[in-house]
Formats: sequence, C-alpha cells, structure tokens
Amino acid sequence: MAPDPGPAISVLQLRIALRGLSPPVWRRVLVPEHLTFGRLHNVIQVVMGG
Repeated sequence: MAPDPGPAISVLQLRIALRGLSPPVWRRVLVPEHLTFGRLHNVIQVVMGG
C-alpha cells in the first residue's frame, strides 16, 4: 500500500523578468501559494543569481 501523500498544496507559477535587457533575462519558478513576501524575495534572489 502506498503511503498517504497528505493534503494537496496549491502552487503558483511565476515568470520573473528583468526589464531593459537584451537578450531578455527571465525565470519561471513554482512556489507554494502560502509563501510570504519575505520568502518570495529570497526565492527571487536565488533564481536570479543575486
């Protein structure tokens, strides 16, 4: 018998782009919908290399 996967988690897909650059620089990330702005800031820093 497979283990119980637990409650479903809603996920948001974000497209994060830096404006004014050629070629365009952007990332697509998946984050849980309950993520705080502070933690979202950390995710953006990591995925954009900052």
